[in-house]
Amino acid sequence: MTLKAPGRAGKAGPFLAILAILSLAALPLPAQELAPQAAEPKVDGLVSPGEYGYEAAYAGMRLSAALSSDGKILHLALAAPTKGWAAIGLGSRRMDGAHMVLGYEASGKAAVSEEKGKGHGHSPTQDKRLLSSAVKESGDTTVLEFSLPLADLAPSGKLPLIIAYGARDDFRSMHSKYGSFDLPLKR
Repeated sequence: MTLKAPGRAGKAGPFLAILAILSLAALPLPAQELAPQAAEPKVDGLVSPGEYGYEAAYAGMRLSAALSSDGKILHLALAAPTKGWAAIGLGSRRMDGAHMVLGYEASGKAAVSEEKGKGHGHSPTQDKRLLSSAVKESGDTTVLEFSLPLADLAPSGKLPLIIAYGARDDFRSMHSKYGSFDLPLKR
């Protein structure tokens, strides 16, 4: 079989078919749902292949998610292309009203803060929900990983999320990139 490159005279059918198949494989699965899984992720600031049942990429970030086998505990990890902070906000597609978890690692020490979004800002909250958390910086990537009760965060079967990262090791500097979406849950 001879494959001809596009733009040349002749048939490029097999070449284009292979290209089409490869391009479809690169697209995210829009109907992918987060379902309970038997093995719970280890919250250590590292995301191993197969550790999480749900993964999605957005703006250079990689979100990983898992539900405990009973569907009550949510495990989340965000790998962001930064040496600064990474954050996930839950319960809203905007900062306003979101329960936010922010983290960074500086000089080998992890810092994690639970905050409440208000308008276009946020501040520490007394509503502490985290069961476990970890932050690791490796090369040019910061991974924020945590678990918390799902409880009232997704009453409609979808969990509104915001994800973001910034370039500095603090909880107040402006984000470099952000995104928002609904995480569909299958319970």
